[in-house]
Order: sequence, then structure tokens, then C-alpha cells
Amino acid sequence: GGGGGAREEELRRWQEHLSRPDAVMESDVAAAIRSVIASGARPQEVVGRLSSGYRGYAPMANTAAHWLAVAGVTPSRVVDIFRARCADEIKRVFSPTEADKIFDEVSATPEWLEEMVVDKRWRALLYELAEEHESCLMLSFAMQKISEAGHHEEIAGLSSATTNFFIFSRVLSHMLVEACRVPIENFDAVLSTLLKLCCECEQTFLFSLALLHLLISRCASPSERERLRRVAQELEAFVSSSRSEEIGIKVPLYLSNMLAWPPPLALALTAIKRTKTCTSGDIMKLHNLFCDSASPPPAIYLRHPVVLQVLLGELFQRDSKINARYLDRFFDVLAYAAAAADPRSSDARPSHEPTFIDKSSVPPTAEALKEVRALCMLPPAEISGHVSKFEQYLDFPIVSMGVLEWMQKLLLDSSFYAAAYAAALIPVLLHLLRWISFKHPQQHPRLLNLVILAFDFETDQDALTELEFKRSLVDLLLFLVQCGNVLQVLSPFSERCPRIDQSLIRYFLTNMFQIASPPFSPSFVHAMVGILKHRQTIQAMRAPANRNAIVEFIQKCYEACDRPTLAGETVTRAMLDEIRESALATRP
Repeated sequence: GGGGGAREEELRRWQEHLSRPDAVMESDVAAAIRSVIASGARPQEVVGRLSSGYRGYAPMANTAAHWLAVAGVTPSRVVDIFRARCADEIKRVFSPTEADKIFDEVSATPEWLEEMVVDKRWRALLYELAEEHESCLMLSFAMQKISEAGHHEEIAGLSSATTNFFIFSRVLSHMLVEACRVPIENFDAVLSTLLKLCCECEQTFLFSLALLHLLISRCASPSERERLRRVAQELEAFVSSSRSEEIGIKVPLYLSNMLAWPPPLALALTAIKRTKTCTSGDIMKLHNLFCDSASPPPAIYLRHPVVLQVLLGELFQRDSKINARYLDRFFDVLAYAAAAADPRSSDARPSHEPTFIDKSSVPPTAEALKEVRALCMLPPAEISGHVSKFEQYLDFPIVSMGVLEWMQKLLLDSSFYAAAYAAALIPVLLHLLRWISFKHPQQHPRLLNLVILAFDFETDQDALTELEFKRSLVDLLLFLVQCGNVLQVLSPFSERCPRIDQSLIRYFLTNMFQIASPPFSPSFVHAMVGILKHRQTIQAMRAPANRNAIVEFIQKCYEACDRPTLAGETVTRAMLDEIRESALATRP
């Protein structure tokens, strides 16, 4: 009796399978027919079920595709239309419960799923469904297959990537390798993806930060170690600012050996990170620990970005409230952080023996900080006469960082532009920015950020004066391009094209066409297309000579067509043709 009931249940299941709409079109229909007949069904009944369920959706789709082709629609466009319609229908009717039943019917990966994993656009549909239905086993399995296929960058940006530890750990490992090896101009994009991946929840943050601390302590390559340290510091900063300040401060504290050192170290540094200020008490503790001790803690603790930023801000703000009695201690601690030759990592532990650290560069660095801060505190009208002295001390990287901090306060203060001395001082500031960019390539990101902030800042100057100022900033952007910061400049400039004066766009592009020479990389072409596609850009370049310059540039770009950038974007020939036609169609 039990065997007969199981046989009837098997027969019923296969009958339902063959009664589905268009079951005869399924890839497993032959196996289903054999199974249902073996379970006792009559062949005539099987044929009846298949024929009654036939709808002919596939032939209908082929007929519609043929009609579109006759109407002049390109084959690729036809495929896109049908793919988009199928994706919309799948999203509308998708049921996690029904999808999970697939594993009851098959023992291996379905062929259609293998095909979806290979195709980027079908993968995008799977990602969208996985984000909406996080508990679906079939979609979790699909994410695992995509991970195994190596598409880690695509998965890394999904919140569903963190729900499966196998997928998360595989993607995290891949992204950390990318962070160590990717060209510096693409590092920020990888970092952004890592932040989203690692900070999805407290557990992923803790695991990621613990893994980073372990890798940093064992990494043999100095450059890779510094990149991993940068990732760890950015994770701390991101969590502190957007999730939980306590977690962002305390977890790194427990993962390091800071608590093995005298308590004032952790007390001072934790207070600085939490309050973003440095009190006289904090600076005294740090000075005693680092500058007055025979066995100081590792200097790496002072080199945390937040700590350095706070010390620089305290010293180089014109309205600084530092007590004059403690000013020299600020110089000493900041100079120690910048110049002490201390190779120890945060894993170092206290020793009863004196620790030898080469401090020979600390006194001249402290003296340079002192001299330049004095210059920055002068009345602005007197600064123009001290350019050579600025240049003398800007060889010190920490000094140039302080000058950038001082300049940011000036250039983002509306009262500065209203002052009588502004016209004479602005060229001096721009000259110093060029000098810093030439001397310290590692500070280009910080300098570029300052230029962009100043470019966006609204002042009360008359229109012509403000336009001249912004043109000077464009000159500085072009100088940074020539220093190698091509993509870093093109991206923010493209974002601003719709809302800036056309003369600035024209000036920038005219110079870019002169600077750039083929062969062009796909990333460069993609960034330039981002600027040229704006209507404001085409209008700015409507003069015949400028239109011809665009056409000539586009002609040089065709070689980079259809090749993906490092971020996966592709510029097609059709996109270039569209820009070329738009330029030619525009009249003066």
C-alpha cells in the first residue's frame, strides 16, 4: 500500500509538470515523458496534456522579433527589448518558494542558470532579485556560482554578499588583493566597494578589521602594507562617522597592542579621535610619552589620519586657541609623528631596555613647522612678501600639509574675497599650491580636493573677477592633469559641466586636446566622453574651430572603442558617433 501511494504521488507530480504552459518547450521534457509513462500514465494522456498546455510563446516572440527587424530595428536592439521584457516579467512573478523547489526537481546546476551566470545582463537581474529576496536559497546558490566564476567586483557592492559567509570571505579576499595591486588612480573605487562590503553590519566590520590587522602584521611588502593600513583606517573612519563612533574607536583599540603601553597613550588618543580636538592635557601626555621617554610607544599611533588632522588643524587655524605655553609641545609631537624613523608596527610591545629611534630629523621639522605657522598667522596683507620663505620650508611634507589646511580656511571664507588684499594674495596662494603639487605628489588628492572645494565655493565677487579666479583654478586642474592625475580631474569636472560658465569648459577642453595624444586608454576615453556628452559642452564648443577639434579628438578615440575600462564601463562606436554628429550639427 505504501509503495502504491508513493507511485501515485510521483505520477501526480509529473502530470502537473507536463500540464504547465508550454511544457513541451522545456529542456527536460523527454525525461519527464519517460518518467510519467514509467509511473503508469497512458501515452495518449501525456500527448493530450502537452498539446492542451501548448501556448507557443517562443514562436510568438520570434515572429515579433522578425516584425521588428522588418521595421528597421537592429538585431542588438531587438535582443535588448526582449531581454528587458523578460526581466520585467521575471521580477513581477518571481516567487522565492517556487524558485527553491527547483532543487527538488534537479540534482545538478540547471543549464539555464549556468547561462545566466555567464551573461553580465542576466547576472544583473539575479543581483536585483537577490537584494529583494535575501532568504531565497536558489538565489543564494546563484550568488555562490557567480562568486565561483570570479565576478567578485560585481557582488561586492550587494548587501546580500554579506549574508553568506562563504561568498563574503571569497569576495573580501579578492577585493583586498585588488586594493594592494590596483593602480593608484583606481584605488579609491576599490576602497569605496570595500567600505560598503565590510561595513554592512557589525560582524562584517569586526571580521574585516581583524583580518586587516593580521595581514598588516604579516605583510612583507611595504607598499602593500601601507595600502592595507589605509583600508583599515578608512574602515574605522567610515564606521565612526556613519554607524557607531564607539565601535569605530574601541574595536581598533582592542585589536592593537595600545593597551599594553602606559594608560595615558590610549586616554589621549581616544579623546582626540572622539572630540576631534587636542587639549593641553592631551598634548602633554603625548609629549611625555614620545618626546621625553627613552622607550616611547611606536610612532605609528601618532600617524593615524585623524590624529594628524586634528594636530594640523589646531596649529594652522588662524583662530587657534592653543595656549602659548604649550605651542612648542604641539610642534614637537607633530614633528615626531612626521620625522621620527620608527619602523615598529602597532603590534610592538613595551621593552625594559631603551629603544633606539633616529630622531635627527625631528628638530629641523619642528623648526620648519614653527616658522611657517608664524608666516600663516601674519596679517594676510603682509604674506605676499614671504613667498621665498614659504618655498624654503615647503620641502617638508608635514609643513605643506599644514599650509594646505591654512589655505582651505582662507579660500572657503567669504570674508576673505571681500578684503582689499584678496586680489594680491590669491595669485600667491595659487603659486604655493603649484609648488606643493610639484614637491609632494602624494598630496595631490588632498590638493585636488581643496581646488574643487574652492571652485564650488560661492563668493560675493563681481562676475568677471570670480570668472578669472575660477579660470586660475582650471589652470591648476590642468597642471594636475600634466602631473598624472588625469582621471581624478576629469571625473569631478564632468560633474560640474552642466552648471558652470561655458568659457571655462571651452578653456579646459581646448587645453586638454593639446595635452592629450594617442593612443588613449579606455578609461581616459570614457572620462572624456562624460564631459563631451553634455549639451552645455557642445554649446560651449560651437565655434567652427572648436567643433573641428572635437571631431579630430573623436577620430583618435575610435581605437579604444568596445574595450572595457578597469571599472567595467565600455565606450561604443555609436556613443562616439553621436557626440561627433551633435558637434557637427551645432551652429555658432
